[in-house]
Amino acid sequence: MLPDHIHFIGGCGRAMSGVMVAVADLGVRVSGSDSENTYGSARHWLAKKGIIISPGFSSRNLDPLPDLVVIGRQHGRGNTEVEYVLERRIPYLSLPEFLCFYFLNGSRNILVTGSKGKTTTTAMLAKILESAGLAPGYMIGGMPRSGIDPVKLGRSTYVLEADDYSTLWWNDNPKALYCRPEVVVLCNSFNDHPEHHTTKDVRLRHFTALIEQLPKSGLLVLADCKNSIGLDRLMEVARCQVRTVDTADGSGEAIQGYKNVENGVVFEWNDAKFFLEAQGYMNA
Repeated sequence: MLPDHIHFIGGCGRAMSGVMVAVADLGVRVSGSDSENTYGSARHWLAKKGIIISPGFSSRNLDPLPDLVVIGRQHGRGNTEVEYVLERRIPYLSLPEFLCFYFLNGSRNILVTGSKGKTTTTAMLAKILESAGLAPGYMIGGMPRSGIDPVKLGRSTYVLEADDYSTLWWNDNPKALYCRPEVVVLCNSFNDHPEHHTTKDVRLRHFTALIEQLPKSGLLVLADCKNSIGLDRLMEVARCQVRTVDTADGSGEAIQGYKNVENGVVFEWNDAKFFLEAQGYMNA
């Protein structure tokens, strides 16, 4: 059961703001704070949803004391509210730990990860499963153009955009490791985020640690194999079915007949014809 009152430190973050709204929709009292100079779409969107983010950090923002505090990864020691939480021994969790504990343990979770294309792929996959009648929950790391909220909680199946940024000021584990996957879709694997991937081995370890959680009945999908690096290492640790897409040697699955048309692209896959209202071969 969710706590009665949850306070979010860093409430204007893309993921955090979506979770705040989704939790409020479940009947929980939510409050939040963020830097005074943090303005823009998230703050305005939250205000439209009836959630006010306090500008700046102060112990007054935690009065009355919340039952739980969720702390964004960018906020740590020296932050007034973080220090107050530690001094008063208020229960706190990182955002991925909060989602894991209250929602993702025991559910069927499809994770979309990789270097590029996570947000678009997550949104498309959530829409596909919704159209198939599965009514999934989801967490999309951006504001969908369709106008739906970016986070929906309280379901038995989830589609989750899973990034590899660190979890909390004292926890360097990638946030994705708390998502308890049954399926992992790796969009691609490039040398990016040097602030987190200091070496090739560190970058690959972020992905292998996620893949090692997959059950034998799970699924690993490796996409954009032609351009990705280190996929042999990722396949070595997988103990489940692996499906490869667009390999350099043609051994994996691939789309056919891709071409740009008015307002989108067309292509074929497994004898089915598709029209996609989004440009880009990777999206197809």
